[in-house]
Amino acid sequence: MYLSKISESGEGELMRLIGAMLISDDGDEIGRSYMDTDGVGLIVRSLYVDPLYRCRGGGSLLLQGACDMGRSAGLLFAEAFFFDPEGVLEEFFLKNGFLISKGHPVYSLMLKNVLRSQELAGIGNPDDRCLPVSKLSLKQKKRLLSLINEANYPELVIGAREELSFVYIDEEGMPSACLIANSAQEEGCLRIELILNREKDKPARPGKLFVALIWAIRDMFPGDIRLEFVCANEKVLSFVNRIVQKKENLVLKGYVSHAVRVLGG
Repeated sequence: MYLSKISESGEGELMRLIGAMLISDDGDEIGRSYMDTDGVGLIVRSLYVDPLYRCRGGGSLLLQGACDMGRSAGLLFAEAFFFDPEGVLEEFFLKNGFLISKGHPVYSLMLKNVLRSQELAGIGNPDDRCLPVSKLSLKQKKRLLSLINEANYPELVIGAREELSFVYIDEEGMPSACLIANSAQEEGCLRIELILNREKDKPARPGKLFVALIWAIRDMFPGDIRLEFVCANEKVLSFVNRIVQKKENLVLKGYVSHAVRVLGG
């Protein structure tokens, strides 16, 4: 197996994406990785190895290749965020010299329990300031990327479902908060990430964004679909608690972990 560099592109300082392919001895692509940088550190956004070739060192080759690229570019560290209830990825990153810390809790809730919530009963149609990501202008999308980077979750751009991801538009016409949904690995499950603006004078409406999502998915999915909330902010956890009918309906599934490795030396 060997690595082959894919591409390098950029739009300002936010998006400087590089990637690598993992090639088998027969010349077939069997894995791929994408990395991003803010100019200081390397962020591993995505890393995939064909299941038939796992446990043969291919994932480590991709990860070490990413670190080598970051080191040669003068970056100080490499990092990745991942959700790993089974502990497989944690072992993988530890084996490759990364330190692990647990961050945001991930809670699971059935959609049917959300729809019964008294919190949602008095809320009408979605706020007209809640726009799907698919309808944003280029300038608005750049601001969205900035919000995601500020929250240290740049990998959310990968795998996001634009028709199920929404932003709240402030008075200046720019996104001030966003809700990003993507399909979780578990069948019949949507992963929801709420990113709130840290500026105190800017509006952030997690409830409005969530209502917009519910309106979008209630006809697309059966009522027993499971929602996973990544509670990256106390406001998000507080909101999720309010829409729960009974405490036992909210299940802690695990934590989003942070892996980091120094590249110097």
